[in-house]
Amino acid sequence: MAEPRILLLYSGGLDSLLVARILLEAGANVEALHFVIPYTGSNEIITGEGYLSEWGIPLRRIKIDVDEFRPLLGNPPHGFGRALNPCIDCKILFLRKAKEILGKEGFSAVATGSVVGERPMSQNREALDEIERKADLQGKLLRPLSALLLPETEVEKEGLLDRSKVLGIQGRGRKPQLKLAAKWGITEYATPAGGCLLTEPL
Repeated sequence: MAEPRILLLYSGGLDSLLVARILLEAGANVEALHFVIPYTGSNEIITGEGYLSEWGIPLRRIKIDVDEFRPLLGNPPHGFGRALNPCIDCKILFLRKAKEILGKEGFSAVATGSVVGERPMSQNREALDEIERKADLQGKLLRPLSALLLPETEVEKEGLLDRSKVLGIQGRGRKPQLKLAAKWGITEYATPAGGCLLTEPL
């Protein structure tokens, strides 16, 4: 059985690190994609990058220019969070760019570290479904940390990915993730807040 090629949106946070490891355990060929945006700063070394290297996962960086964010900051279709954070539309932008790579380079699916209910605005079930639709990734957007709570993706239906390795985490508690981090020796990762300036209180 051929390994599915999965493109992982990688932030440097614990959730995306765990997804990288879960996908490997599930038999996928993983490549990580990190978007460099104006509001998070740009470092040559991304938090947790050493783990990816250790696990044999290549990491590519793509810069998104501030001009692409201006429409989102002016009047985001899905509104703002507590500050000037158009999180839903930002995720859609990232996923649309990932979809372009998926189509050009033959990836089987795109994966993220989203957890059902972890973020009240952008990770409730309705928002997750909306993001998948607007990014035009129906059936190709894999969220391994909560996959058991969501419809199966194409790679799961086709038996290309070992579904016994994905999880059913939900809510804002971090105990399941911290337990996995301890199991795999992961101690270095970005904070859940993510460091995006747009999430800072006004």
